[in-house]
Amino acid sequence: MELNPRLPVRLIPRLILVVVAVLLQTACQSSDPRPDSPVASIRFYTINSQNQQRELYLLPNRGEAGCFNLPLSVDVYRVAQIGFVSCSVYSDSDCDPATAHLMHWSGKARKDPNKKKPTAFMTEGAMWRIEGPREAALRSWECVLKTP
Repeated sequence: MELNPRLPVRLIPRLILVVVAVLLQTACQSSDPRPDSPVASIRFYTINSQNQQRELYLLPNRGEAGCFNLPLSVDVYRVAQIGFVSCSVYSDSDCDPATAHLMHWSGKARKDPNKKKPTAFMTEGAMWRIEGPREAALRSWECVLKTP
């Protein structure tokens, strides 16, 4: 009597499924961040008469620290920033501190004391809104990565 070294046909799909599951689990456990995800970014939103918000996508340097001017003034309703220590928005060019917009946090304020009162320095979060008017003109913004 001779032994057949081949696997039974009914076990082959199960073996393939196990190998695929192990490979998928290994790939999901990778701790490296996606290379296309930004470390830091600031996003600006407008709002229409039906209260629908729209992100302004075509603004350059949204992932960079520093002061950046816009060629034209843009009306902004809400600002979100992640990865920066703080960001400020201005109604005039060159990030003139005298033209800084006061922002208020419209989300839940937890432990961050900066989110409990109007401020010109937005810490991380997606619910920063212009203090006062529904929208305000944005001409420049400045973000800081590290506290000097």
